[in-house]
Amino acid sequence: MKRFAIDPITAWLIAVVLSFLLFGSIYFFLTRFPTREELILKAAALWEEAEKTEEEPKKEEEQAASHLPEEESHEHKQEMGHGTPWAYDGPQGPSHWGELSEEYLTCKKGQQQSPIDLGTAKISTKIPELKISYGESSVSLINNGHTIVGNYSPGSKIEIGPKTFELKHFLFHSPSEHQVSGAPYPISMHLVHENQAGELVVATVFFEESNKQNPYLQQIWEELPQRNGSHGPAVNMNITSLLPEKRDFYTYQGSLTTPPCTEGVTWFIFKHSVRISSNQIDQFQVIYANNARPIQPTKGRQVFLTKFQ
Repeated sequence: MKRFAIDPITAWLIAVVLSFLLFGSIYFFLTRFPTREELILKAAALWEEAEKTEEEPKKEEEQAASHLPEEESHEHKQEMGHGTPWAYDGPQGPSHWGELSEEYLTCKKGQQQSPIDLGTAKISTKIPELKISYGESSVSLINNGHTIVGNYSPGSKIEIGPKTFELKHFLFHSPSEHQVSGAPYPISMHLVHENQAGELVVATVFFEESNKQNPYLQQIWEELPQRNGSHGPAVNMNITSLLPEKRDFYTYQGSLTTPPCTEGVTWFIFKHSVRISSNQIDQFQVIYANNARPIQPTKGRQVFLTKFQ
């Protein structure tokens, strides 16, 4: 039998090709199948992605909660409990507000603080009437730990001269924060307005005790949230029904009556009160018997009382 002979060059080429195929196969195997370290990293990445997917609904819920209708104006943000804690008595009470936070310094050093006594008002016939255009709103009362607040739907407004202010919310104080010749009313309602320039107007209604229940107040009084942080069910109402028929008012330049006591607020306090029953007064005072800031110095400010024919 004749042997098949391979010359050295051919043998060398075959060896090179075989080596190339061998190392190529090894390289392909190593690169196609991940190493242990790569498997660990990939598993960690998948786990992290799963956690993010699980957290997304929670974040969406938190974002939705953060957009619940809360006071949009400065007073609203404070009334809803934002910022440094404060109270109506004790070491966090009104006499200490200016010491609780630098943000609250105006409560101590401000020159136009509210509330004030309105007994020194001068009669003026030159101040224009308030043009009130309040519509119906679905209102859910909120107990924020300082008072009872009702957020109002957009579209209700007041006009004073050339300026228009939108009603943002209303809230209650007992006793009334403003007084007339040293005499407070059992309860007052503040209606907080704001215009596009961020200017604030607060209208105030005094509630006077009588032997007859006020049906319009009772409509929302029946839904008073008792606990701090609780909400009442929505009630359809028009706040116009809680305004006095005669619209003479006191007016002056003052501040918010809660921290940070921001100044530059225009106040309109209706002279004539709205009558409510003693039982209705008790219903509120069971929750907040004293949520009124004490009277502040007038410091030379002019207070006017309108007199309309």
